[in-house]
Amino acid sequence: MRLKSGTALLAVLLCLLLGTAMPVRAQAEAGRGGTVQVMEAFVHARDSTLLLSASLDIVLPELVDEALHKGIPIFFVAQTRILRERWYWSDRVMAQVQRYYRLSYQPLTDRWRLSVSGERPQSGGGWALGQNFDNLEQALAVLRRIVDWRLANAADFSTQDVYTVEFGLQLDVSQLPRPLQIGMTGQTDWRLGALIDFQWSPSSRPAVARPAAPPAPVHPAPAEPAHEPPASPPVPSRTEAPAATEGAR
Repeated sequence: MRLKSGTALLAVLLCLLLGTAMPVRAQAEAGRGGTVQVMEAFVHARDSTLLLSASLDIVLPELVDEALHKGIPIFFVAQTRILRERWYWSDRVMAQVQRYYRLSYQPLTDRWRLSVSGERPQSGGGWALGQNFDNLEQALAVLRRIVDWRLANAADFSTQDVYTVEFGLQLDVSQLPRPLQIGMTGQTDWRLGALIDFQWSPSSRPAVARPAAPPAPVHPAPAEPAHEPPASPPVPSRTEAPAATEGAR
């Protein structure tokens, strides 16, 4: 009886977190999906330190937005790798750093909080920095911008080499509550992330990576009219004026 009661209680908690199965799926199919796109990313050196700055476009899916408003924190992880190509072996990883984000909503205070950590936090703590916001859009505005993220020492990179920089941001579902991870199986709205790579060399100007712009539409030239243009009026020939009549004289 105790086992059956515990199973029933877990089912009730899953329904409260995710809502009923059919309505949630219908909303996910009919509603808008989420997107993450890297709009710009570049690497530059300052005071012997290699830094990365980036701007992103983040639109949360409806399921993620609903989970946030129910008080469930959402986690993101940003990762940057710098690789040096080697013809005789796999590429060498020159630097690899991660940054973790925790976005949460407090229904009692109607406030949003974004916490940041340079290391994977342990359960229940370990967040280095945190900031409160009045609404979700203000918190997402901070998440969309990464400014001067320290990657490595600039002296570790040769000016004679060209490196590949990989940068991406994705939703980290591994830190969500276990019942929620089970319930999201097969739901594509929770697969949210983007990755971009570009070439960089210490001897060149900061390389800026941007998404490819769509090609401009090609409009066909207007067709020539089928009918021929009207002929110009005939030009009168230069003839002597007729002699004036006797009355006119």
